[in-house]
Amino acid sequence: MTTLAVKAGKSHLDSLKEKAKNGYQMVRLPRCGTTATLMAMQQLLPESKIVNLGEGCFSDMPFSWGPWHNGLIDFPYKIYPEHSDFKETMNIMRENRGFGEGEEVSDLMDKEPVLEKKRKVTTIPHDWIEDFNVRLDQKESYDPDKLTFQIVRNPYDWLTSIYSWNFMGINGIPSYLSYAFDLFKYSDDMDEKQKSIVVEKFTEKYPYEPNYNNFDEFIEYVFQHDADCSWEDKVSSPFPYPMMDKCFFQPFDNDGNCKADVFIRFEYLVPGIQSMLDWGGYDVSMRDVRIPWAANKKQTNWNANNKFNDYKHKFYTNQKTIERVKEVYSWDLNTFNYDFDGPTDQTSCFSIRGF
Repeated sequence: MTTLAVKAGKSHLDSLKEKAKNGYQMVRLPRCGTTATLMAMQQLLPESKIVNLGEGCFSDMPFSWGPWHNGLIDFPYKIYPEHSDFKETMNIMRENRGFGEGEEVSDLMDKEPVLEKKRKVTTIPHDWIEDFNVRLDQKESYDPDKLTFQIVRNPYDWLTSIYSWNFMGINGIPSYLSYAFDLFKYSDDMDEKQKSIVVEKFTEKYPYEPNYNNFDEFIEYVFQHDADCSWEDKVSSPFPYPMMDKCFFQPFDNDGNCKADVFIRFEYLVPGIQSMLDWGGYDVSMRDVRIPWAANKKQTNWNANNKFNDYKHKFYTNQKTIERVKEVYSWDLNTFNYDFDGPTDQTSCFSIRGF
């Protein structure tokens, strides 16, 4: 992989600078510090200069970010990508906002004052289809003249964060409860007794059977199929893999062409963002950014992102799990220069095309 810091072709770097002058648009990979990044750039730039494209992708595939999202899509498994009706079925799915049912906000949720701040994310809404399943270059906010970037993170580390946060209810807890749990898990407004009461109310109203009980079982669950499994298995999977055979699949179209101009390492997030800002000629500094809550979250600590070595052995307790992740995400590990311990170089931002 050729890095911008080492030997970017001058013409390519010049084209990146021209795009940066027009602004930036972020392809949002969950659990990669994207919320903090967006807030930082919004503090430093005019509103028109930073666009959040969301957590979709550049390919036409009905991937899902969890079991509730998967149920909302409910894509017909007999319509595979090579089928003559596939494209039309994708369009119908988008127009109808999924073939499945959404879920309403619960009365119980509305009566919990501590959850008022999270009312917008307490449902399984049909607009998930628009957010996640409309191709990014078909969104109104997409601008081919802006610099498109994505943050990448050591896949081994990324999986611990997805696991820890039960992203979009992967473990069977409805996602709106997961978000609610996150809200008061880090809140100083409730003591432990109050928190336990809320959890008890939620779990009594929404009983569930967990899909896994520990990290090893989580890896087995999300990687239960191989990439060459049947289309029915891919459609029914509550995780992007195996339908999407990359960890960082979002910037690639159906033919594997990369649509992101630049990738930034989560492990070196601040210098990576600063480099992008410098290319655009903006006289701003990441030192001026203030994100009070970021330092309190282990996975998105703004000032110390490269902490995987401090906790990796609490998750990866057996070699089989390590090898399975290596097998599934080998392309990402090789392309973006990662191994189990983290990045194998100190490059903060780079491109994998245009040289």
